Amino acid sequence: VGGDQPSDAPTHGTAAENFPMIAVENRDPLPNTRKRPVYAQSRRERPDAVLYPTMAGGREGPIEPRYAHFDALHQAGVLGMGVADSGTLNLASRKADGTVVPNTMVYENTPADIAWMYAWCRERALPLHVSIFEPGGLRLVLAHHEAGTLPPGVKIQFYLMGPRSLSGLPAEPWALDAYLRLLGDAPIPW
Repeated sequence: VGGDQPSDAPTHGTAAENFPMIAVENRDPLPNTRKRPVYAQSRRERPDAVLYPTMAGGREGPIEPRYAHFDALHQAGVLGMGVADSGTLNLASRKADGTVVPNTMVYENTPADIAWMYAWCRERALPLHVSIFEPGGLRLVLAHHEAGTLPPGVKIQFYLMGPRSLSGLPAEPWALDAYLRLLGDAPIPW
């Protein structure tokens, strides 16, 4: 279990400053049956916590089965928010010696997948966590905001990558500034 914890880092209307959020990693092929008790126990112990699972990228199949555990948790009354990771990302990195790792890993959510996840959350009036792995993902969120197709209660999270990662933007002040400049005055908490 990982989560967004309040910290001394600057915030911009973040949900984390108001309540704890707990993301339960979805690497289990049967999250509906095996993790439901974790959600139920967490809900009893921390009724103020917002619970949500992670999801698998698109190379693992169509969006509907990749999102089925969200539906099961929502029907069980324990889902606190949806997740829509915005966009596609080559998961490229360097080895310690500086050479590029020759892998085939791509984390993929197509624009159609993303629109489907937004609609799913809108139909259920669920808030939504959106992971921003690169600037194009934020531009897509902003386009949905301008079109009025974001669900209510969207919270975005910017990812800045470590020194060996060749994906997204590096963990540098100018990279956060780039995200914030793209975000502008859009009323979307991060």
